[in-house]
Amino acid sequence: MIKLNNEKKNGFKTIKNMKKNLLGFLKLKSYKELKKPLNNVELNPTDEKLKPLQLKSNEEKTYYFVLASNDFLFFEEPIEEILRERYQYYKRINLPLDFWLIRSPKFLQTSEMKELRNKLDSSKSYSAIVSTDEIFVRWLKLRLLNVATGKFLGPTSTIPSPLGSSYDDK
Repeated sequence: MIKLNNEKKNGFKTIKNMKKNLLGFLKLKSYKELKKPLNNVELNPTDEKLKPLQLKSNEEKTYYFVLASNDFLFFEEPIEEILRERYQYYKRINLPLDFWLIRSPKFLQTSEMKELRNKLDSSKSYSAIVSTDEIFVRWLKLRLLNVATGKFLGPTSTIPSPLGSSYDDK
C-alpha cells in the first residue's frame, strides 16, 4: 500500500511538471509573437469592427490564394463556417484580418494566370480566398482539397488591384 501511494504521488508530480512546462512554453511563445503577417485591415479594439487601412500604391506584397468554382465553394463546402471561425480567432488574439473572399477575382484575367485559366472550366464562375498568410492558404488547400492554389505580387502594372473583383463590373 505504501509503494502504491508513492507511485501515485510521483505520477501527480510528473503531471504537475508537464503542465508547468507547457504553461511556461505558452507564455514564452505566443502566436502573436511568432506570426507577423502583412495586412491591410486592422482590428479596432474600442468598437471591435474591422477597418481597412490605406495601402500605399507602390507597396508590393505577395498574395496567396485558393481558387474554386462558386458551386463547390459555396454549396459543397462549409466555407462560411471556416471563415467565421478564422475571423473569430483573429479577433480573439487581436490580429489584423489578412484574408478576403473574392467572387470572380480580377487577378485571374491577367497574363500571369493564363496557365491556370486554361485548366479551368470556362462555363463556371470562380471565387478565391486571398491572403497574405501562406500557411493559412496551405491549410485551406488541405481542408478543401479540390481547389487550385497560387500566388502573385500586387499591386503591379498587370495587377493594379490585387483584391479586385470582376463581379463588381457586372
